[in-house]
Amino acid sequence: MKKTLIGLFALCAFAMIPIVEAAEPATQPNNVKDFIFKQTKEAKLKVHVHFPKNWKQSDKRPAVVFFFGGGWHGGSANQFTPQAEYLATRGMVAVRADYRVYRRHKVLPDKCVEDAKSAIRWVRKNAADLGIDPNRIVASGGSAGGHLAACTGLTDGLEAPNEDLSVSSKPQALVLFNPVVDMTHEKIIQRLKGNKTIAQQISPFHQMKKNAPPTLILFGTADKLFAQVPPYLAKAKKLGNRVELYTAEGAIHGFFNKSPWYERTLRRMDEFLIDIGYLKGNPTIKATPVKRKSASRPNILVILADDLGFKDVGYHDSEIHTPHLDKLAQAGVRFEQFYVQPVCSPTRAALMTGRYPIRHGLQVGVIRPWAQYGLPLAERTLPQALKDVGYHTVMAGKWHLGCHEKAYLPNQRGFDHHYGHYLGMIDYFKHDRMGGLDWHRNGRTVREEGYTTNLIGDETVQLIMKHDRSKPLFAYVAFNAPHTPLQVPENYRKRYSHIVNFKRRLYAAMVTCLDDNVGRILDALKKRDMLDQTLIVFSSDNGGPIKSGANNGALRAGKGTIYEGGVRVPALAVWPGKLKAGTVTNEPMHIVDWYPTLLKLTGASLDQPQPLDGLDIWPTIADGKPSPHADILNQLDPNRAAIRRGPWKLVVHNDPELPTTELFNIMNDPNEQNNLAGTHPEKVTELKNRLEQYAKQAVEPQNNKGSKKPKNFKTPKVWGEFAS
Repeated sequence: MKKTLIGLFALCAFAMIPIVEAAEPATQPNNVKDFIFKQTKEAKLKVHVHFPKNWKQSDKRPAVVFFFGGGWHGGSANQFTPQAEYLATRGMVAVRADYRVYRRHKVLPDKCVEDAKSAIRWVRKNAADLGIDPNRIVASGGSAGGHLAACTGLTDGLEAPNEDLSVSSKPQALVLFNPVVDMTHEKIIQRLKGNKTIAQQISPFHQMKKNAPPTLILFGTADKLFAQVPPYLAKAKKLGNRVELYTAEGAIHGFFNKSPWYERTLRRMDEFLIDIGYLKGNPTIKATPVKRKSASRPNILVILADDLGFKDVGYHDSEIHTPHLDKLAQAGVRFEQFYVQPVCSPTRAALMTGRYPIRHGLQVGVIRPWAQYGLPLAERTLPQALKDVGYHTVMAGKWHLGCHEKAYLPNQRGFDHHYGHYLGMIDYFKHDRMGGLDWHRNGRTVREEGYTTNLIGDETVQLIMKHDRSKPLFAYVAFNAPHTPLQVPENYRKRYSHIVNFKRRLYAAMVTCLDDNVGRILDALKKRDMLDQTLIVFSSDNGGPIKSGANNGALRAGKGTIYEGGVRVPALAVWPGKLKAGTVTNEPMHIVDWYPTLLKLTGASLDQPQPLDGLDIWPTIADGKPSPHADILNQLDPNRAAIRRGPWKLVVHNDPELPTTELFNIMNDPNEQNNLAGTHPEKVTELKNRLEQYAKQAVEPQNNKGSKKPKNFKTPKVWGEFAS
């Protein structure tokens, strides 16, 4: 005969510990019944079960089990009564579970984990009588309770004696309110009486494996424990686990039981449960608006790809999948005539200073690993200028502006934080160049496993998640992809198995991996509610190297040359509400322009000893005004030069295998196929005169100090490592 609700509460034979109806607190809602789920020598532990309206024992409803906070020292299961009541109104069976604590029972946190597992197991074992679906159980909790909930889903072992191990103690999903996810910190180990083994065993971070339950973490950014979250998210991502983060800006520990965060976190929990199929309809709780304290200046995110060809993005009709870059191109301004230098180091110097490489002596080639020079120390850099107006400046990725002396490293050039490599062309998996390790964080050597593109993405996500939003953020993300060596994880390579050319296949896979990490960075901005306050800039550092698998479309030649294929790159800018979505500009601009544009936009001073070549392009990209440039210097060195003035481009070579003088009308002939030097000699003279003016201002190329590797040069074990 079908059991009734009254009959259920009288049952005593279907649990490991007989169900005993406990005395109900006077404040408990009428739909709540208490049962003893575990009896130890220290205590009789109860579960407090909230039954939904119209509940029937034959139901198979999803359930949530809450564990209270209190540092494993104290606390009460009443903490989550409001949340349990709300979820009962939404149709779930909500359970609040007791567990032993040190103050009352003199037990350590590992025993708390045992009790939490016992509670989940009890709920699952008695699911049929509680009207619960045993395959839809959520573990939840706050602080220490969040830790316990996480342990039920992630840790093995630590089962109480005499448990029925044929019934699983693992939930199918986790919702964690400011949880402790790493138990290996010194203070916690002290609480465990110095037992580091137990600390590891009950640490969700260390115990996480593949196929962990889908998880929602809710955290206040002013909580000291928030620093544990980015490494946890990075590990989850690496393992392929689903972990979502909701941040409460400026909120402290225990924020989730205080308005307005109580309503907002509970609504977010509801949305998560809808998304995983445990609830239907829409959340019924109304979220109180939050007044956020934000920086008055925009955040700035500059993303630089390495050797990306003009046609190697989806929005240029490439076969390479770049959905995140494509969305950015649709959301903002697409630059179709954006110029950089022919190779890496000169472009980076131009970006960092707003000055052409002829001013730095970096106009020839790249800075080689053995080079005894870099970006001159007299130069004021973009991060230094932004720090002067309150920006927190961070960099992840490739520097390539000198590492022979400590003074040339990123942390000494204006970046509060740097992670990545100093040289170019490092191994993506070994993180070395010529056998010397080149992987660092803030001047210290880092030895870790991972593919550099993903590691740079991981670091950037962590930096965004930890950022104090009361200060504006400048983040420079310089991927080394898709530069050679052509290396990529197997799962990406398989996506392009249809491409016959092996180099093109690897190159395409590397670009898609880069794009995926751009997407992860954008997701982090969304999670921190920073996207609308962030100006995003994207570009390649030079044209694509055709012999390495790149495609510059119809543009002539590629990387290292001064033709359009070498100096014209895919680029874009996005700032929601400030830059019109779907805009395409064909006005000529150069990477030197970002320096003055960003300084003017942020209110930073443009008063400096070194004159600028860059010009403010904000009116061009925001209001559709013409380019502010009379001319753009594409390249000038002892062997070649190129300059763009209006529609005209002059190319000059001192190479007997190349034409000495070429003149192109770029507007009519963007592919540089029709040399007009013979029919427009006056234009050739005009542009040569302008090149001569630039040549008089140029400093001697620094690579004259030694572009070839010295015979006695020995590769260091670690590049750019200096004593503190």
